[in-house]
Amino acid sequence: MTQRRPNLWVIAGPNGAGKSTLVERFSIDSKLPVVNPDNIAKELAGPHKELAAGKLAIQERNRLLKQKVNFAFETTLTGKNELNFMRKAKAEGYKVNLLFVGIPSPNVSLMRVAARVARGGHNVPKEDIFRRYNRSMTNLLDAITVSERYYIFDNTTKQAKLLASKSHGRVKHNVKSLPGWFKDVAANAPELAPKVPRALQIDDELEL
Repeated sequence: MTQRRPNLWVIAGPNGAGKSTLVERFSIDSKLPVVNPDNIAKELAGPHKELAAGKLAIQERNRLLKQKVNFAFETTLTGKNELNFMRKAKAEGYKVNLLFVGIPSPNVSLMRVAARVARGGHNVPKEDIFRRYNRSMTNLLDAITVSERYYIFDNTTKQAKLLASKSHGRVKHNVKSLPGWFKDVAANAPELAPKVPRALQIDDELEL
């Protein structure tokens, strides 16, 4: 009997895109551990707690990977460490799955973060928001090549809408309403180039 492969879920997107909201929407955190540096930072103190939280998140990801259990982590996908971790997980037998949520521009990201701060949430410096936005979009291209399954959402409006997905080797698109940011990404990713119009839906219950 073939042993079922463990799943790694990568919940990615720019600052303020709605990654944690997506986790709540699909109840991911009730089904498997979700490593979120922002949540770790809330439990720490000091001027460099975000840096410390990032290091602790990496340690926790590596611990879970070593245990060969299903887990997820949130990331802005701005560095190579996350991509390398995805590749490492795949090499060690994991099924790598990507949930990416995008927004139109870094200015939208800035406004979303400001709204979060007004509600008592954590802040992100403006220069970091702009830098991370561009890198997140660029690294999405590499992330989809590593991922066995992916779901790409647009969160321009109140609820994230599925734009493209890949599952069981099949890529599907919702070409009736594609935002500019997705078209820019798709221009450099042949498999994301929409071909056949279809209305996409995603089950409320992901196979985690």
